[in-house]
Amino acid sequence: KKVKGSKGITLIALVITVIVLLILAGITISALSGENGIIQKAVEARTQTDIANVKEQARLDITELQMDKLGEDITEEELETILLKYGSFEESENEKDILDRILTTEKGNKIQVSEIYEGNIKSEGGVPIKIRISTGKDGYVILPISKEEDCVVDWGDNTITEGGNTTIANTENNKESIKIASVNNNISVAATSLPDGLEHTYTEKNVEKTVTISGSVKSIGAKVNFTRKNILEIEQWGETGLEEVNLTNCTNLRKIASPSKNSFANLQNYESEEEPWVNSLQFKLYACTSLTEIPSDLFKYCNNAIGFYGTFWGCTSLTTIPKELFANCPNAIVFDNTFRSCDNLTSIPEELFANCKNAQYFKSTFSNCYMLEAIPEKLFVNCQNAIYFEYTFSNCESLTTIPEKLFDNCQNVESFYRTFSNCTNLTGKPIELWTRGDNSEENKYEGNPDGESCYYNCTNLDGYESIPTYWRREVGIPS
Repeated sequence: KKVKGSKGITLIALVITVIVLLILAGITISALSGENGIIQKAVEARTQTDIANVKEQARLDITELQMDKLGEDITEEELETILLKYGSFEESENEKDILDRILTTEKGNKIQVSEIYEGNIKSEGGVPIKIRISTGKDGYVILPISKEEDCVVDWGDNTITEGGNTTIANTENNKESIKIASVNNNISVAATSLPDGLEHTYTEKNVEKTVTISGSVKSIGAKVNFTRKNILEIEQWGETGLEEVNLTNCTNLRKIASPSKNSFANLQNYESEEEPWVNSLQFKLYACTSLTEIPSDLFKYCNNAIGFYGTFWGCTSLTTIPKELFANCPNAIVFDNTFRSCDNLTSIPEELFANCKNAQYFKSTFSNCYMLEAIPEKLFVNCQNAIYFEYTFSNCESLTTIPEKLFDNCQNVESFYRTFSNCTNLTGKPIELWTRGDNSEENKYEGNPDGESCYYNCTNLDGYESIPTYWRREVGIPS
């Protein structure tokens, strides 16, 4: 019998209930196991907790060790010993600089050592300088290392000498010592009288050897007479306390190595109050005409560098510049002559000066780069403090255009003197730099910023004759 007033669940209600339950279940599963789900977040949290704990414990151990050592820098071996308490290194990591190695924690998480420790690593004298040389036609070689240095030299022929204890008969024809000066916009080489470096005579002629120099070496090539043509490669910069590097006119130098963190830790800056535009890191490769490549991390650990005056001037075999070259040099102010007369340089990376916000001097930075084909529009976008662009691109004969906004962020410039002079293939519209500052028709556009001969001989530019005379005339010719 049918009971009056009885109530039941209809089929539709049941279906709806099931659907709702399925939706809720889907949401729950998604919340638990989705890409940003609770489980995934829990895993990430556990990973981050492990990494944070390892960092904290390792840093405490390092601090305790430094306190025991009265603040002295720790060694690589000491740092490695501490880190191995909390994880391990893969065998493939062993050849890397300690700060570039990856520590795998006991729970399988990975941390770069530089994220744990950013301080200096004390060299135990175990990382020598290695120089590849040619023995030449007479076997006589003078190294760019002074006899006054407290070092040991392995000449690569089973001969080992200390400091200045080697006495070899001089071969005057092989002695070369030069200095670089600017004469009429060219590199001038002049003889100077300097003491000889460490010297050796090989029995084998015209062969290559690797010379290893261990101990304390503060200078390579500076204030010492050496046979420059014999230097082929710097295979390893070592960690010997280098304060200065000057390999000027080593015309057969074909390759230089990347440094470790402590290779250039002691490199000095040359500073002059009277001539601030020559302030520079004491690292010179003037006229190394066989050098074809610059390591991208060459100045990675030189964040105190105040400038790069003429650093690669006359390196005629360079064709490119690594974009990261100055990335860690935020204090660099001077870039005068840095790549001047790099005849075969064809391009400039847009990011080259991106982190050089204090840069002021760009005189002749790329002048005489005859094969340079283009200038990136954002090359100076972060160089708001730049004040001198004299000769910056002069004689760059392969340039065809000037980016319209090249100097838009450089509003404090005082001089565009001969910036593009003799860029004879430039076409298109010139940047109207003569409208800046107090330049006007009244002062014949001879105001501030100065622009004398900025566009001299750029006769293919659109409207060349309409450029103010002062900005396109030959220097010294009246407007």
